[in-house]
This record gives sequence, structure tokens and C-alpha cells, in this order.
Amino acid sequence: MSSSSTLRKSASWVALGNLSCRVIEFGFSIALARILLPEHFGQVVTVQIFTGFASLLVGGGLGQALVRQHQITEDDRRTVFTIQLLTGLGFFTAFTAVSPSFADFFKQDIYLSLMPLAAATFIARPWVNIQGVLLQRDYQYHHITRIKIITLIASSTISLVLALVYRNPHSLIIGGLVSSLISFPLLTRCSHWIPRLGLKRASVNKLANFGATFTGNNLLFYVRNQIPRFLVGSLLGPSSLGLMNKADSLAETPLMVFVNALAQPNFRRMSELRDQPQAYQDLFIKVCSVLLLYIGPIYISLALLSKPFISLVFGENWAISGELLGILAWSGFIRLMINPASTVLSSKAKLLKDMRINIEIIILLGIYCIAFWQRDLSSLCYALVAASAYNLVRAQSYALPLVNLSLQQWLRQLSGVFVFLLGYLGLSLLLLKGMNMANMDVNTPSGFILCLVCSPLLALILFFTLPSTAIAAERSRFLMAAKLAIKKYKTKFAIGCNMKG
Repeated sequence: MSSSSTLRKSASWVALGNLSCRVIEFGFSIALARILLPEHFGQVVTVQIFTGFASLLVGGGLGQALVRQHQITEDDRRTVFTIQLLTGLGFFTAFTAVSPSFADFFKQDIYLSLMPLAAATFIARPWVNIQGVLLQRDYQYHHITRIKIITLIASSTISLVLALVYRNPHSLIIGGLVSSLISFPLLTRCSHWIPRLGLKRASVNKLANFGATFTGNNLLFYVRNQIPRFLVGSLLGPSSLGLMNKADSLAETPLMVFVNALAQPNFRRMSELRDQPQAYQDLFIKVCSVLLLYIGPIYISLALLSKPFISLVFGENWAISGELLGILAWSGFIRLMINPASTVLSSKAKLLKDMRINIEIIILLGIYCIAFWQRDLSSLCYALVAASAYNLVRAQSYALPLVNLSLQQWLRQLSGVFVFLLGYLGLSLLLLKGMNMANMDVNTPSGFILCLVCSPLLALILFFTLPSTAIAAERSRFLMAAKLAIKKYKTKFAIGCNMKG
């Protein structure tokens, strides 16, 4: 199988898994949002701000270091597992010890039990991390997808039942612990590797440099993302934090479902091609085109329809999240172009440049929050969009020279895709204006459903009519895949008819 086919097949499996998981999560989140209060979600997010930071230190970037290596040994596997397990035990002990002080600071006793429970994931995750890395190295994403779906259904069901019975935020965290317990035997069986203790200096030396840089960059990115949440939670309260987090998580959904689907196998593939300049450049342009062409319209629709979407699906208690989602969706759109550039910096071991960008954004956000923020959620979301735009400019300035492209060449090669997106935005605005003139309210279920039906039709019209070379190439692949799928279905149908006959 060619490298292009391997990448597409891997991306398809990851996309299927991410999409399935997001659909399942979305269904359960609607039910949980009807049972629990925004305050409960805000309390969990408050704890996760700190445990999430620590989880990056527990991982140490060693998993990605294993993925990037051309060859790894059993000593490498055992060393990474041992380091992550010992670090996890240390952080679990530390978070349990500081939970009383944490509860006093926020003046809520619920954190006395919530924080140690959340910290228990530090002990659980090392037992499944290495197996996932091994499957990722071998492009065995079909196993990863199936296991993710199984564990998500089981853990979400448990969270829902606990929420119905106890009506407290602990149910949201227990589900994550159950997920690790269920996935351990499944991942172990598929990867054919059982965790064992071991620590070799040679393995540490081989993996530590990239792992430390990768972790440092992730920590900076995490701090950058969590500064607004911390300020909202501490100054405006857990209810406001829950509303903002709902909007942010929904804005992240297309990135998590589709972009990460391509990012995981793409990082592995770009690491393999980093010494082949032309193939590397072609892959970079291809990834940029695919992300903008397929995911860009989703973000445009999300920005335009955020208010009716939130109100109709989650209820009026979450209406403010609709306004915030309409703003943050544009940040997600910008990040579609940041992701390939960040992958270039990672695969070329240039993460120090990415770290510099994150430091600059942290400083700029800090200045804004101290000097200009008026404790208004909407203005904070606009600042986050501006931060993403700054990130895009800086990331491309570093990444494009590494793929032997100028800004003008990059824009020229993607010009057809940008025309497609502008056309889609224009047609979508015309659709909303036409509905308004016809006295059809998009905030009603019938009006919202009409928009959901028409939006993909508008995208398809542009997809099949624009003469752009990049779109034409993707259109040919799309039609070829459709023909093969129809032919395969007809063959199965004919075999089924013959067996019945």
C-alpha cells in the first residue's frame, strides 16, 4: 500500500473514531446538561485546569518521542512506562495533599473529594499509554478506534447513571477512570505488549530531548488556553466558567474529530518524510487543502448558527454559550491553518519556535486581561480569536521556509480553496437573509433544520462547480471513492440475492 493510501486509510479510521466518539459524547452531554447544572461543569473544569497541566508533565512528551523514532526497543517501552507511572504516583500524592488548601481558596468543600478523584487518572493512564503508542506507530488505527468507542460508551453510561442518582460533578470524573480500566485489557491484547517496569539510561538519553521540548511546548500552550478559564472561574464563578467551557468545547469539536484524525498519522508520516523535501512539501499543501476544504464550511456554519443551535439543543440555561460559540468558532477556523504548520515544526524538531510563539501569546493575553478586560465573556472570546490570528501569522513565518515555500506561493496554491470558502460564506449569508425576508425564524426548530439541510447542499454545489485545480483533484478522488463504494455495495447486494435464490 502506498504512503498516500496508508495516510488516508489511517486518517479515515481516526476520523471515524473521533466522529463516533463525538456523536456519543454529544448525546450524553445533552443528557448530562439536563441533569447537572452549569456550576457542576464549572467545578470539574476548575479542577481539570490544574490536573490537565500536571498530566502533561506525567506524560513528559515521551509517547510522542516513541512515535517519532524510526526504531524503538523493549527497553525504550519499559523506560517510558516506568517514568510515567512513578511521576503519576508523585502527582497523585501531591494533589491529594493540597486539596484542603484548594477548597479553602475557592471556598467550596466539594474540592476536598473532587481533586483526589481527578488526580487518580495520573495512576491509571500510564497503564494504557504505551500500548496506544505502539498501535499508532504501526498505523493500527482500526484497533484504536474500536477500543475508544467501546470504552466511551461504557464510561459515559456510568457517568450518566451516577449523575441521575447523585446529582453531583463526581460522576463526570469517575467515567474517565472507568475508561482506563476497560481499555487496558483491550489495548494490551491488540498491541501484544504488557507493561513492565524497567529503566535504562540509554533510553532516557535517546528520548528525553524531544520529549522535554515537546512537553515544554505543550505546557506553554496549555497555560495559554487555561489563563482565560482560570480568570473566569476565579473572578466570575463556576457558572460563568461552565457557560464558557461549553462554547469552547463545542468550538473544539471539529478540531478534535477531523483535524486530529489527520494530525496523528500525518505527524508520523511527516516524520518519515522530513528528509525528502518535495514529498514533504506536497504533503503539507495537501493537508492544508483538505482541512480547509472539508472542515472550513463546518466552522462557518457553526459561527452563523451558534445561537439557535445552543438554545434548541441544550436549553435556555445555556443561551449565553451560543453567543460565545459564534465568536470562538472563528478561532477554530483559524486553527485549521495553524495545525499543519505546528506539525511541520514538530516533525522537524523545531518546537522551540512553537514555544516562542506560545510565550508571546501568553504575554499578550496577560497584558489584555490585566489592562483592558472588563470581566465580560464576549470581549474575552474576541481576544482569543485575535490570539489565534497572531498564532497563525507567526507559525506560518516559521513553517513555510521549512517546506521551501514563500507566503505568496502558499496563498497561490490554496487560492481555489479560499475562493470556495468565501463563496460558501456568501451563499450562507444569502440563505439567512432570504429566510428573514420570508419571515422564517432560524431560532425555531423548523428554521434551524432547514439551514442544516441547505448548508451542505450549498457546499456541494461549490465543490462540484468551481474550476480550481486543488478542488478538481479532490473532487476526482471523491467521485472515485463514491464509485468504488457503489460498486462494492452492488456486488454485496448481488451476492446476497444469489444466496437467497
